[in-house]
Parts: sequence; structure tokens; C-alpha cells
Amino acid sequence: MNLNQACIKQKKSPSLEIIPLTTFRFVTAFIVFLFHVHIHFNWRTGIKYIDRFIWDGAIFMSAFFVLSGFILTYTYYHTEFVGNATNLKNYYIKRFARIYPVYIV
Repeated sequence: MNLNQACIKQKKSPSLEIIPLTTFRFVTAFIVFLFHVHIHFNWRTGIKYIDRFIWDGAIFMSAFFVLSGFILTYTYYHTEFVGNATNLKNYYIKRFARIYPVYIV
């Protein structure tokens, strides 16, 4: 029995989550968190290399945003947009409405 047959038998849809990328996304978010703690609360480990790594943690913010965008696009594309241009248009309208007002404020 393959995965699709097992999902149909259990009446579940197969997971589109990419576990290694989601795990790396968590790691990048945690490093960004440590970076903010390092800056705002002057937290140090006392180990030169670890402190330097955490100080460069802002680089991981870019990785977090790229991974988040990829995972979001991958998941939505395979669940909502396959062969349906109307859903894609509505998605972009909703994303614009959620993001753009923040830049105006």
C-alpha cells in the first residue's frame, strides 16, 4: 500500500510539509531571537565564537524570510492553486491587503 492509498483509507490528505526546511526555518528563527536578546539585553555567552555567531544572526533573518516564502508558496500552490487562477488572484489580493497597510502606517 503506498502513501496515497493509506491516506485515502484513513481519509486524510498527504502532508505537504517539508520537514527539513521547516526545521531549518525554526533554527533560523531561534538564531534571530538570540540575536535580538544579544542586542537588546546585552546577553553574552562568554565564548568568543558563539558570541560572534550570534552577533551575525541578522543574516539568518533573510534566510527565515526566504524559507517562509518558499514553504508558504509550495504549500498553497499544491493545495489551492493547481488549475485555479481565481484562487491565485484572490491569494495575491489578500497578501497585498495584509502587508501593504503596515508600510503606509
